[in-house]
Amino acid sequence: MHYREGGHLQPHEWWLADLAAELQMPVATMHRWQRVGWVASRKVAIAQGRWAIFADADELDRLRLLRAARRGWADEPYPQDLITPKPNTG
Repeated sequence: MHYREGGHLQPHEWWLADLAAELQMPVATMHRWQRVGWVASRKVAIAQGRWAIFADADELDRLRLLRAARRGWADEPYPQDLITPKPNTG
């Protein structure tokens, strides 16, 4: 479960490791998604540079689908709608 430790998280934001745990996936995979832009994120300097990831209910659904997506070939791309994050308008 995510939390607003020290008031650093905005609405619908998760610490990267907490979101990875919620999605039952390796933290390293979530870091990769953050690096390639598959999640909306921001670095929280006042929290030792931790990453905050935006994920409201719609984004959680999308990320679960992305996590479950299987590709037939190693070079087959993921569907664009699964790798395009919803903008954080909050």
